[in-house]
Amino acid sequence: MPATVDFYDPAVKASFDPDDEPGATLDHVLTWNDGTLEARHDYIQHLFPLPERSPVNPDAPIITKQIRDAFQQRPVSQTLTPFAKRAPASQTDVLHRPLFISSLNEDNATLTSTSSTNQELRHELRRAFSRMCTFYGLETHDDATTTTTTSALTIGKGVNFDHNADQTWLTSRDHNHLRITRIIRCLRLLGLEPEARRFALALLDADPHAIVSSTSAAFWCRAALWPLARPPSFPREPEVRWLLSGEESEAEAGEQTEETLALDRHISRRRLSV
Repeated sequence: MPATVDFYDPAVKASFDPDDEPGATLDHVLTWNDGTLEARHDYIQHLFPLPERSPVNPDAPIITKQIRDAFQQRPVSQTLTPFAKRAPASQTDVLHRPLFISSLNEDNATLTSTSSTNQELRHELRRAFSRMCTFYGLETHDDATTTTTTSALTIGKGVNFDHNADQTWLTSRDHNHLRITRIIRCLRLLGLEPEARRFALALLDADPHAIVSSTSAAFWCRAALWPLARPPSFPREPEVRWLLSGEESEAEAGEQTEETLALDRHISRRRLSV
């Protein structure tokens, strides 16, 4: 199987760098502290690959149709394992808003998933995503129960938001902005589109004063909304030919969702070029 599939397959537990770092499995990477995640630049392309080759790490794997099919054809795990505990309900941010700032209307915020074991690829991808949310000062929470196959995923400020956000992404320009664009696009490509869009929303909601540059915010919205065949850097980078074959997500069929409407409001308010 492709290296990305073996890396995320818990039955294989392959290293992302088997030659120089054979112990760099997903489980090992998820134990790294925030300082390591910030300082190292060789793992993010493996955790969240794209169809476009990375100029920074050209030897990193890219998403192919075979890899996307492997993630799409396996059922989604029912629960998302959070890396941070949910903060007390009484905790609010400095603007006195609820902690979970990106929760959506209950009628529109459910994620339908197929019951399965934690041996599935997308469940492992969600673990990686959850860890990166914590790194950025956010946390994930899934209100799924054992009696239902739907989950209400929320992404909002974590207890470490002020410190971690200031140290990573809540600034005008930072290399983490490129990482965030990558994560959003990768999640959509590998079957976690609701998570991708809620991640983008959580970040933009957490930046009410538009500290993040309009360029970075626009790239996040492009990654969350544009057709999957079109990279956020289009036309500088060409469309991905094999993604033009009709294998688009349901949200790309023209149906507006609560997430897309909320992102459109951010685009309009910030006058982003999307």
